[in-house]
Amino acid sequence: MSNYRRTSKPKTEHIKKDLLFFKKTIATIGSILGLITASITIMNAMNNNNNNNSKKKLRQPRQQS
Repeated sequence: MSNYRRTSKPKTEHIKKDLLFFKKTIATIGSILGLITASITIMNAMNNNNNNNSKKKLRQPRQQS
């Protein structure tokens, strides 16, 4: 009768797969957010530089002829 008994499979293998998937998902989300943050920072720096250049042009006195 003991040959017909079901043996329980170790659950650690299933948990390890879930944790691996969770870690990969978190890493993917983190890298996407990092790229978004970097692109926003670069865009803000470029816009700030353009605004400073346009303000300098407006403040320059006109030359009299």
